[in-house]
Amino acid sequence: MISPGLYESNCLPVLEAAAAGTAVIASRIPPNEELAQTLRLNLFDPLNQRDLAERLLWLWRNPDACREQASFNREAVARFSWENSARQYLRVMEQMLAPALRLQSNPDRACHATPSC
Repeated sequence: MISPGLYESNCLPVLEAAAAGTAVIASRIPPNEELAQTLRLNLFDPLNQRDLAERLLWLWRNPDACREQASFNREAVARFSWENSARQYLRVMEQMLAPALRLQSNPDRACHATPSC
C-alpha cells in the first residue's frame, strides 16, 4: 500500500493496510512518523520521487522483508483498537482528576489549604 500524501489529519488508510497484513510505503509526515514508532513502515520524502522509487524497488526485491513487515504490522495494529484507546483515555483522565478526587475525599484537608476556613 502506498500513502503518498503531503498532508493528512489521520492515518486510517495506513492502519487499515497494516491490519490487512499489507506492507506500507508512506510519506514522511507527522501522522505517519508517529505510527512508525509502533508499526514497520517504509517512509519516504513525499517531495522526492527517487526516494519513493527506492522504497518500491527495495520491497519488490525483498519479498521476505515485505512479508515480515506485513506480519509484524498485522499484530502491532491491535494496539490501536477502540478498547485500547478508551483505556488510555481513561488512564489520562484519572491522572488529571486524581488531585481533585483526593481533596474531595478529605474535605478537612481542602479547608486547611485555604485561609478562609
